[in-house]
Amino acid sequence: MEIKEAYDVLMDPARREEYNYKRWYNRTIGKDFISKPLHAHDVLNECKKLNNYLSGVNQFQIEFDALSHHIHEILSDANMNLLLQSGENLLVSQVIRLLLHACTFLPYKYQPVIMEKLVQLLGDDREMHEKIQLHIKHQQQKALLERYKIGIVIVFTLLICLIIYLSSR
Repeated sequence: MEIKEAYDVLMDPARREEYNYKRWYNRTIGKDFISKPLHAHDVLNECKKLNNYLSGVNQFQIEFDALSHHIHEILSDANMNLLLQSGENLLVSQVIRLLLHACTFLPYKYQPVIMEKLVQLLGDDREMHEKIQLHIKHQQQKALLERYKIGIVIVFTLLICLIIYLSSR
């Protein structure tokens, strides 16, 4: 039965990706596979573990797909329901803050779906809504700068060369 289960996981690309992700993440934090959260506090603890991991890892070693997948797991329908039903606005705000911080490590293309889920968690919290909007704006600007960075460097270099040329005449 175990061999058949392993075979089924290896033959299904989605299940294989899920398995590889869990191995990667759990190996990096040194624990067994993630168990299903039973309470809203378990979701918060998972967010804290993720942020602790991100604070100690080299930013250039982060696998964006795996990080995005983990954030999506944290924001699964079951976990979203746990958070919404808890009625603990402070706890939900902490989860949102921690996940916003984790998203700063992701390129912008991974973030829109995550931001939609975070907005669903908000309720009427205007302060957190403004923080999310500010985060989105900042990440869009960062993505735009990243997109045009080479062109900006070339133009800036040409300007410096022009200034040097004109000053040497």
